[in-house]
Amino acid sequence: MVEVNTALDATPELVNADALGAGWFFRFIPQNADAIHGLLDQDAYDRLIKANAEA
Repeated sequence: MVEVNTALDATPELVNADALGAGWFFRFIPQNADAIHGLLDQDAYDRLIKANAEA
């Protein structure tokens, strides 16, 4: 982890109000760059949520 969003201490509502902007939790640099290949991007996540909602 390289950075923590300390603004959330004073304004935790940012997580809900602006999750993709000011409401971020932390930034990190993976130790193994290949590990990120298993993570979902926004489009894949949206498809997963939609598929689960329809199931």
